[in-house]
Parts: sequence; C-alpha cells; structure tokens
Amino acid sequence: MTVFNFGRLDLISLNVRGLRDIDKRKALFLFVKQREAQIILFQETHSCDNDLKCWKSQWGDSAFFCHGTNHSAGVAIFLNMLKGDIVEKIYSGEGRWIIIILNIDNMKFIFCNVYGHNNNILNVSMFKKLSLILINLKSKHTDAYLLIGGDFNEAPNDSVDRLPPKHSTSKVFELLFGGNAPLQVTDVWRSLHPYDKEYTWTNNALTRKSRIDFWLLSTNAVQFVLDTLITYAPLSDHKLILISLIGNTNSCKRIRAYWKFNNKLLSDAKFVDCVKKKLLLFWTMNL
Repeated sequence: MTVFNFGRLDLISLNVRGLRDIDKRKALFLFVKQREAQIILFQETHSCDNDLKCWKSQWGDSAFFCHGTNHSAGVAIFLNMLKGDIVEKIYSGEGRWIIIILNIDNMKFIFCNVYGHNNNILNVSMFKKLSLILINLKSKHTDAYLLIGGDFNEAPNDSVDRLPPKHSTSKVFELLFGGNAPLQVTDVWRSLHPYDKEYTWTNNALTRKSRIDFWLLSTNAVQFVLDTLITYAPLSDHKLILISLIGNTNSCKRIRAYWKFNNKLLSDAKFVDCVKKKLLLFWTMNL
C-alpha cells in the first residue's frame, strides 16, 4: 500500500450561488477557511476576468477560475496553505469544470471541480467529454489519484438520493462513473453510508430534496479516506460536502479500521435461518 508523506488533506466543495456580492464573498471565504481545508471547490461563482485580481487578493492564496457569465455558471478551485506543486491546469470553455493536477509530497492528484447542467441532454454530453479528458489524463499520469467534486445536478441513485424518490437511474452516473466505467471511481459518501439518506439540496418549499453534490474518488484511494461529511453552509441552498484523506497512519486513526459484527442479529430467528440456508447451499456446492 502506498504511504502518503502528509498527515491529512481536507477538501471542501460547495455551490455558492454567486460570489459577486462583496459581503457574501468575504463571509464565505472566512467560513471555509475556518474549516481549515487545504483545497476548496466552488461552483456557480458567476466570475469574470475583471474579478480575478480583486478576488485573489481577498482570498490571500492561490486560486484558479473558469468563468461562466456574471449571472450563471463559473467554477473555481482555491488553495489554502497547501504545500504542493502545480503540474497542469485545464479549463472548460463554458465555466462548467476545471482540472488541476498537483504534486503533494510523494503523491500526484488530479482534482476536478464540476458544475453540471440542469438539462439532462446537455449534462450527458458534457460528462462524456469530461470523462474522455480525465481518462487521457489518467493515462498520462498513471500514478495519480483522481478526485471529482462538485454539483453534478444528477443524483447517483434516484431511488435513494432523491425525495420523493424516482424509479429511474442517472445516465451520467451509470455510464461514466459506475462500477464498470473506465475511470474506476467510487461515490465516497455512499460507500461509507450505505443505508443513510441525506441530501445536499432542498427547494424552498422543502418538498424536494436530492444528493446532487458529492465526491468521486479513485477506487484504489478509498483506503485513505478518514471521513466524509455533508453539513450546513451559509448563504446557499446547497450543503457543504467535505472529504478528509490521511496518509500518515501515525498522525490520526483512519475510519473503518475493522469490521465488527452486530451480535444482536443472532437473536433474530429469520436472520439465523437465512444464514443456515446459505451455509448449507455453500457446502453442498463446494464439497
């Protein structure tokens, strides 16, 4: 197993619904810095070229922007006291995604910030193109770990990640990020919370909810996940999503260090009967 030199890496993603208002921008900058994350992904920044100098000065550290218009789209990646070297930067032409490749200590990471379309046809088309770009980058940087975060405007599983649930499956997620897809990434929050229902967006009437903001991580890097969290953020109708990675096992305890059996199940007659039948079937087929 690869050992990271750094002790911990925290990443935040949030749809900010526009950063043009100076008071809102300063408040959100302060809020995410208080979370002490080193990498911050913002969607719907509504940034323009004329904003770069002022916004970077207010942030006080490295920042990378991909512009939409002053009232729609726009994505940005902000670095906060991160010791690393930029290897490559790639921008979309419409403010929908941005990719930066970083060397951090002895590891290489491909970070992708994405803001999906509300239109399903446009979303599928965009993610097909983005997927090919990421596949090529993975081929070029074979030792790199891939992290995709943002507002996908798609729920990974409409039956459990939407309220009310739908009886359909996201084409974007199934075709491009599913188990058999070439990128081989994992929905980290769902992996660690297989039975939970939690949402990142809610309409004003509280009648519709969905988990459309999430992190996708190279499956072979899930072992480094310390925690993943969905939590409140101010001045947005989206929640903040956070993922923490840890490489130095001496600095902090990892999540899921071992699996523990719930012995209360032994008092469940149906469960015990089911296990007995499965075992009988197994021994019958393998003896």
